[in-house]
Amino acid sequence: MKRADLILILIIILISLSMLIVFSPKDNAQSVEISLKGRLIGTYSIHEDRDININASLGQMTIHIKDKSVWVSKSLCPDLLEIKQGKISRSGQSLICIPNEVVVSIVGGKAVKSVSY
Repeated sequence: MKRADLILILIIILISLSMLIVFSPKDNAQSVEISLKGRLIGTYSIHEDRDININASLGQMTIHIKDKSVWVSKSLCPDLLEIKQGKISRSGQSLICIPNEVVVSIVGGKAVKSVSY
């Protein structure tokens, strides 16, 4: 491989990386929506740290919002997959617990302090 080939490859890589940086989507995560049995039970700002306790189908479930991340720390679900999924922090990501019938989603758009139904 000649020196000119290496320079050309390096230039192509640099152009590709710069395009990724310039055109990468900006995450506009603003709020966290919590649904129980397919019904929205709360919308919370992702920018405010808080702990949320809900009474799910199998018992108490604890959801944390801190440092613009969301995670589940307590659940009585048999497989605990929603805890094992770890933290989510980007629009479109969700934590789902099928036995408890709970879905926690991060959505973009206008921030909402708190709405309960």
